[in-house]
Amino acid sequence: MKGKRIGVIKESFPYELLMAYPEIELVLISRLKEAFNDIRMNKLDAVVVDRWSGEYILAEEEITDIEVIPTFLESQYSRIAVQKGEKELLDLINSGLETMREDGTMEKVLEEWRFERVFYFTFGIMRNILIRTLIIVIAIIILIAGYLVNKYRKLSQKLQVDVASRTTCCRLRTQN
Repeated sequence: MKGKRIGVIKESFPYELLMAYPEIELVLISRLKEAFNDIRMNKLDAVVVDRWSGEYILAEEEITDIEVIPTFLESQYSRIAVQKGEKELLDLINSGLETMREDGTMEKVLEEWRFERVFYFTFGIMRNILIRTLIIVIAIIILIAGYLVNKYRKLSQKLQVDVASRTTCCRLRTQN
């Protein structure tokens, strides 16, 4: 990233991490949506942000022309917070986490999820999926109804021809 303009949020983990590299030109950003637009307009070369926030904004804004690089610069684990004075709960959580570290469960879970992509279904995306699904279902119903109407129209015409034919045949017999 030498010589590149990299967007970061001030006082964030990526900001603190990249401050150690003076050859990178850090550009302070306040909103990720605008930062992603700055990438599109070549005002920034990249944005370094925590994975979940970046992917969420990309999904929320339906931005598909920005590439997410799966390589991590650094990883940092989340923290668990409990209300002050909840020593029993805190001890229980810490004991569970320690057991998970010791028996390898923690590393297995982290490794399993490390490169998983998360798909965010925002209200807008869900509404679009619902509308498209309804349109498809209605179109299928209309096609089936059209097929059945056409089939029964042809059957009705055939029956009318058969009835007319038999009626004519019966009239000729009674006249003879």
